[in-house]
Order: sequence, then C-alpha cells, then structure tokens
Amino acid sequence: MIADEHKAYDDLVGLVAMHRVNHSLQYQEDDGTNSNVIESFFSRVEILWQLLHNAAFKVVGEHRRLTIALYQTTAPSP
Repeated sequence: MIADEHKAYDDLVGLVAMHRVNHSLQYQEDDGTNSNVIESFFSRVEILWQLLHNAAFKVVGEHRRLTIALYQTTAPSP
C-alpha cells in the first residue's frame, strides 16, 4: 500500500506492507513512488457521488411536484 503522511493510515502500519510518501517534504519519493493515482480515484468518486446525490434530489423534487399537482386537480372541492 502506498499512502501519504495522513495520520489515518497510522492504524494500518504492521497490518499491510506500506510505503509512505511525505508530501510536505516532496511530491514523490526518489524511486517515483507517489499516491496520486489513488487520490485522483477518490476525487473522481467524490465528484460522481455529488452528481448522483444532486440527481436524486432533482428526481425526488419532481416527483413531489407532480404528486402535489395531481392531488390539487383530483381533490374534492370543500
């Protein structure tokens, strides 16, 4: 596993083979090791999650609007 210096990875030390990249000192290790691929992946997953979340709210909002409109046209008059 390749990880940056974030303290969340400290709990994994000893459980898996890990190489740490300290971004506060350098972009990548001398051998080219870096954590940019996984960070890019997580960034894309976050963007996808936000898009899906926003799309779901649009669908729910449209469903609610249509339900209210249908009720208003079919509700009995007082």
